[in-house]
Amino acid sequence: MRKRSRSQKITNEITIERMASGPDAIAHLDDGRVAMVRGGVPGDTVTLNIINEHKRYVEATIETLLTPSPHRRKAPCRHAQSGDCGGCSWQHIKEDIQKSEKQAIVTREISRMAPDAVIRPIASPAPAFGYRRRTRFGHKGAMLGYRHRGQRRIFDLQECPVLDPLIIDELAAIKEAVSDWPSGNIDVMVDEENNVVVGGPATTFVQASKAVESALIDLVLQAIPSTAQKICELFAGAGTFSIPLHQRGHQVTTFELDRAAVDKLREVAPKIDAHRADLFRGNTEFGTPDCVLLDPPRKGALACLDGIIRTQASVICYVSCDLMTLCRDLRVLTENGYKLDWIQPVDAFPQTSHIESVSQLTLLTDSGDL
Repeated sequence: MRKRSRSQKITNEITIERMASGPDAIAHLDDGRVAMVRGGVPGDTVTLNIINEHKRYVEATIETLLTPSPHRRKAPCRHAQSGDCGGCSWQHIKEDIQKSEKQAIVTREISRMAPDAVIRPIASPAPAFGYRRRTRFGHKGAMLGYRHRGQRRIFDLQECPVLDPLIIDELAAIKEAVSDWPSGNIDVMVDEENNVVVGGPATTFVQASKAVESALIDLVLQAIPSTAQKICELFAGAGTFSIPLHQRGHQVTTFELDRAAVDKLREVAPKIDAHRADLFRGNTEFGTPDCVLLDPPRKGALACLDGIIRTQASVICYVSCDLMTLCRDLRVLTENGYKLDWIQPVDAFPQTSHIESVSQLTLLTDSGDL
């Protein structure tokens, strides 16, 4: 339970040690407590302002930056500089350090629960900026932008260097077009013909970056043996992975809740056996596939792990966008007959703390051998 306190300044010199699995940096106070420091960079020496206290850690901001880390830089975006934006929380860190910190986070977390797994070097298919072809804005009247960290309050976006420049070029027109829409969220994307699409189901069916999507497809095709006949994909969307698998000759069955996504997949790939199902209800049976592929949202796939285990599929390929729920789910799978062979971290969202990954698990025999 959170214990809130009045602001408390720590005047002792503190050194930022590393990045956490999230937006903040980690340091230790003199009393041994962990400090989660907003805006910190490994190597900074600082004094802190504690803003929230918990049983085992505190949340803090930097009161005084005594010695900047050599890994620190001025954030290229004005909204990141001002602290308005809750999105690019690592933009003040140089790109090479962003990647090495993400690699270290994955290595630390995976090694705890699967010490024999191969942890591949992080892949970086996306450019540092201009890579996002899809985004979700908040809007209220003529105000369009992102939300402040931990708040519902929106700030009016003026620039965003991680977005595809085509979206930024149309930003004023988008604001005008949605000014009389009900307040809420608006999905915007650049489609395959380089048109900027505002709203509509098409915005939910693609990865944020085309380069990342291609890299993830390649990794899935690596993880799924080409000799496997029957593939079951969970959280399949509109077929980002199932269509390439079908084209490679596999028999593919998919499960997805979003009706528009299921309808689109049935339209473009009618030979794929596409089912609409709420996988979080935990009551879906998946038959006897040779391999299971899953790409759940950030909350993971805990509700359907029992069903996956019952398939006794020889290979599981897990595409994850959240390392903590991935580790939780991998722990369940490895405690129920599966071995984590390898994990490939992917820096899909430079300037943020988010880490995508693809993992391969294989079913152990009764003797414990593969």
